[in-house]
Amino acid sequence: MYGYSNLLHADVFCSARFIETQLIKIGVDLFHGKENACGVTTTGGTESILFACMAYRNRGYSMGIENPEM
Repeated sequence: MYGYSNLLHADVFCSARFIETQLIKIGVDLFHGKENACGVTTTGGTESILFACMAYRNRGYSMGIENPEM
């Protein structure tokens, strides 16, 4: 059904937001996420790695780590 569409254009493909929401919900359920768990989908590759690094950096800040290192 979506084989010939580009889901990066959510304004054109309105169902893309619904699919993204369902994917995040499945992931949260799969990993037993808490009620306030959230997520984001990416196009893959570098973008996914950068979002993961940013999430862990922000988590470190919230735990009191002032100068995180990789």
